[in-house]
Amino acid sequence: MDNIHCPLPHKPKRFMAQVRHKMRAKNLAYKAEKAYFYWISNFIRFRSTQRISNLGAAGIKVFCSW
Repeated sequence: MDNIHCPLPHKPKRFMAQVRHKMRAKNLAYKAEKAYFYWISNFIRFRSTQRISNLGAAGIKVFCSW
């Protein structure tokens, strides 16, 4: 049952739950949600020592070229 997504709270507190909440508000397909979630998770793991909010375009370019 990989195509059934779990319900989210009305105002999620965790970052990834907020991301999923925004994607569902935009009515993205569940497969697209899973793909975005996968790439965002990889980016967070890649940049584990830095806060995501402090990264700019250079940090994203390093991740994409990695």
